[in-house]
Amino acid sequence: MANAAPSLDKSAAALPSIAAIEDAIRAAEKVLALAKVSVARRVATSGMDAEQASGHGFAWLATTVEAVRQLAGGVHESPATVDQEST
Repeated sequence: MANAAPSLDKSAAALPSIAAIEDAIRAAEKVLALAKVSVARRVATSGMDAEQASGHGFAWLATTVEAVRQLAGGVHESPATVDQEST
């Protein structure tokens, strides 16, 4: 007998609250702001060529934070709105 796929708990209790999501976004934005200052200082001191990895890391972080913002934007929409958009 094959193993059944694990079931996912889709109840509201298993989902993070909107407040928790907003807190996580604010924390990610703070990290991004600190990284921006840090990378800017490093580039000002050593130049962009020497700090290319730092620049790429910052770009990755900025992209990830924006992706989280975009994904979280859907939590403010009603389920009816989401259902209509996906059809």
